[in-house]
Amino acid sequence: MLSMCRRNQRSPNTDIDRMRNDKMMSLLTCSIVLSILTITSAFPDQTNPFDLCDTPIPDDKNDCGIAGVWRNQLQSVMKFTCVAGHIEGQYYTAVGNADGFYDFAGKFQMPDQNTTVLGWVVAFNNLLYGNSNSTTAWSGIHYGHEGIIHTHWLLTHYFPRANLWRTTTMNHDDFNKVC
Repeated sequence: MLSMCRRNQRSPNTDIDRMRNDKMMSLLTCSIVLSILTITSAFPDQTNPFDLCDTPIPDDKNDCGIAGVWRNQLQSVMKFTCVAGHIEGQYYTAVGNADGFYDFAGKFQMPDQNTTVLGWVVAFNNLLYGNSNSTTAWSGIHYGHEGIIHTHWLLTHYFPRANLWRTTTMNHDDFNKVC
């Protein structure tokens, strides 16, 4: 019974404890808001990422029939044009130690009216992040009006000669048409 009374007594530290709890709640709230902002900026508007759809691709910059904005399964985004067998665009990666947009260039061919075979290279070096000493080359195909560019890629990153085996990684991406 005595211990119960002691628990119900007001401790001289109650005000200090309440202030500590208020500070903790304030810090927790700030942390949650920052997390939401970070997630929101990492995964921009799904229908118009980075407002890239605001400026449509002109017909004279779409010889390949698939120029525009595309997003892969990891939320990386690219916008490109294609003229006379050449591709030019910008790429935003949602993964790795890189940030901002990176210019890229490549080539395309159309073996038939509805199929585009294409390849492009990004050198991960920009004003925002600097030189990450890596490049990635994608090679892919788009069938008809499927809305997907199926690709395989090779990422080459600098390592000293003793670690040559670590320099290249291979995988695949599927890019879906955004606009």
